[in-house]
This record gives sequence, C-alpha cells and structure tokens, in this order.
Amino acid sequence: MKRIILVITMFLFGVWAHAQNATVTGTVADAQTGETLVGVTVVVKGTTINASTNVDGKFSINVSNSSSASLVFSYVGYKTSETAVNGRTAIDVQLESAAESLREVVVTALGMTRNKKALGYAMTEIKGEDIVKSNLVNPVQGLQGKVAGVQINMGAAGPQSSQ
Repeated sequence: MKRIILVITMFLFGVWAHAQNATVTGTVADAQTGETLVGVTVVVKGTTINASTNVDGKFSINVSNSSSASLVFSYVGYKTSETAVNGRTAIDVQLESAAESLREVVVTALGMTRNKKALGYAMTEIKGEDIVKSNLVNPVQGLQGKVAGVQINMGAAGPQSSQ
C-alpha cells in the first residue's frame, strides 16, 4: 500500500513539475513587411531569463510557470510587445515599427544624451555626405577641419595611422 501511494505521489509531482517548466519557441517578424527580425530581445517578464532571435528570426526560451508567464519582445526601432504564454509552447510575434516615435538625439560628453533644442551651447552637425565629398580613403581624415576646435591626430600604427 505504501508503495502505491509513493508511486502515485511521484507521478503527480512529476506531472506538476513538468507543467511548471516549458521551452517556448517562435518567430519574430516585422508587422508590415513580414520579414523576420534578427537580434530581437525576448525576456520572461519579471525575471532575468532572456534570449534573442537568430538569423532566421527564431527564438527559444525556457519559461517557468508557463501558465502565468509573459514574454516581452523589444527591438531598436520597434514598439515593445508583451505576450502572455498561457501554457503555449509556440508563439509567433509581429512587431510594429516605431519610426514615427523616433526623434533626433544628440550625444554629448560622457555619453549624456540631450534633445538638440535643449542644448545651451553651439553644436556642429556633420553628415555622412560631407565626409564622402572630402574624397579621402580614411573617413577619420575626412573629419579634419570640419568642426571648430576639434584636432585629429593620426596614430603611428594601426588603422588610423598615416603610414
């Protein structure tokens, strides 16, 4: 009798433990074009468990308590999306572009970011076209003389050297 109870208890515990953990797989794509997205971050909400999509836009992540867990999908230039797992093992997501919400950001000293209009000092903007017009092989040399107060010294060796 004790053996039967022990076997039933082990079986029920095994089923309960299996229901708690699951591997969720899926694909993340652009909502407008349907193209898969590479490098999308997938996080189990409220944890540090994360994964990212591969070159085919596919991901695989281990989720504990899959009946109540949620996955958060984030990618630069796209709106963050949250999807409830609800015990599913396959989830395909389409992210919407956030192009209308992107705005110009200026990076100042020490990596601090500011809106261009919020700066209390002069700022010089250099576009890639300006560097291309200089017709130099080394793009760093193309910056020379474009910004007042900036001095560019070429190294003695390496990719920035003049030798």
